[in-house]
Amino acid sequence: MSGPLLSIVIPTKNSAANLNNCLETIGQQTYGNYEVIIVDGFSTDGTREIAEKFGAKYLTSPEKPPGARNLGFSQAGGQVFVSIDSDMLLLEKGLFGEIASMISNYDALIIPEVGYGTDFMSRCKDLEKRCYLNDSVVESARAFRKDAFNAVGGYDPKLHFGEDWDIHYRIKNRFKIGRANSRIMHDTRLTTLGQDLRKAYTYGYTLRSYAEKGNDQLRQWTSPHHIFFIKHFRKLVGQPLEGMGIVIIKLAEYSFGLAGFLASYLLQNKKPSQVSKDA
Repeated sequence: MSGPLLSIVIPTKNSAANLNNCLETIGQQTYGNYEVIIVDGFSTDGTREIAEKFGAKYLTSPEKPPGARNLGFSQAGGQVFVSIDSDMLLLEKGLFGEIASMISNYDALIIPEVGYGTDFMSRCKDLEKRCYLNDSVVESARAFRKDAFNAVGGYDPKLHFGEDWDIHYRIKNRFKIGRANSRIMHDTRLTTLGQDLRKAYTYGYTLRSYAEKGNDQLRQWTSPHHIFFIKHFRKLVGQPLEGMGIVIIKLAEYSFGLAGFLASYLLQNKKPSQVSKDA
């Protein structure tokens, strides 16, 4: 198929079930000129076998997701880089074709995200994702022209939180960013509340590294008028059951995030990986 080669990089760590679902939907894309590169953190759950079943290139790395993505893109053959997570589903089959078509006019593309799943937590998380649609403070680019990605030095490997926002703002300062119409689905069917809160704790623990970069996005995100419950009040009351659910979940996430942030000062000599092996 004519058009640029898309290099899809997916970092993994013991996420075989999610990865299988993700790669199945990638294989259903109508645009076929792409390669998939899995960068795995030495999983023990059959991740390699799943990657090879779908014909993906398989690499290993001890790095956290930002460094793993950089490694994957350094081995990529395409002129367009697309960053995907293993718990994402590409159910809109024209996404890759839209990226290939639009990237000639832009240096990077935002790909909107919504949730996927029918259980209660998934419905709550979907409502949260839909609140963020078209929110310039929250959405960030996932597809990049190779030259733009390399010009800003890729993802910051020192970050464990906010690396997507960080590269977005560095590219935004120098290049042109567009927004795709096709969406990515964030699959939360296998996510438990405990996993979600452990991730929130780790994000809080590593927030200092992101804050020290001085990105304007953090100031906007923490401003009073951007408080989630106030800014999206109408959408939350429009789905009262899920709205109440996501309010409770967000309050719990904020509490665990704050605990992690405070712990980062009390336990300055510990690395994030020592705090949570799962994030």
